[in-house]
Amino acid sequence: RCDYVPRLICDPHYDEMHNAALQIIDSAERTAKLKDVALYFLDNVMSIGLCNPLNLSCYWSWVKNYYGELDCGFHNAMPMIERLWIDQNMKEDMGFK
Repeated sequence: RCDYVPRLICDPHYDEMHNAALQIIDSAERTAKLKDVALYFLDNVMSIGLCNPLNLSCYWSWVKNYYGELDCGFHNAMPMIERLWIDQNMKEDMGFK
């Protein structure tokens, strides 16, 4: 069993390093260990997730508190949806009901 499986990649050494680093209480020591974990991960990357050129973010100017984000975290749009609002006056002034 592997703990880190975003692309179905199993690396027990990475899992061991990462889990050990997360157990360190001292923040400076933990940060140094996590840097080593990150360098190991980058040296052994098995796939590179590329952006999808078909993603397009469009919105009306009356949609407020939204800045084009497509997701927040792992395919999660709810934080943006929960915080946006519609400026009804601007919408009406632009000729929309």
